[in-house]
Amino acid sequence: MTGIDWLQNIHWLVAYFAAGWLLGWLAVRERRWAVLPALSTVVMMVTGFSNRLQSAIPISSNLTRTAVAASLGLMVLWGASRLPALSWRVGVGTALVPVVVPFCFWLGFLLFLIIFQIP
Repeated sequence: MTGIDWLQNIHWLVAYFAAGWLLGWLAVRERRWAVLPALSTVVMMVTGFSNRLQSAIPISSNLTRTAVAASLGLMVLWGASRLPALSWRVGVGTALVPVVVPFCFWLGFLLFLIIFQIP
């Protein structure tokens, strides 16, 4: 999807903003500052950076690889929340949340397919 497609379908932008905010809250531990990782996630989707990211880091249809990638990303974000300075947590969260969000969405999609036995 291109940036124009994302802007026409507001539901996806809201979903990526919400996921970015939740993971940003995990990384930053401040509700007000969790908006920056959420905005960086939305900007990544609108500018099409996620397409270039997925070509560099292929998202696999293998559940194990996707679960490991999502789990490692969540652990890194949790580890970032333990950094001493707020500016460090916001910087690391803003840089890493847009990378972790697609893996979490893809994991949820694969689990949906497996649970409802969709081939």
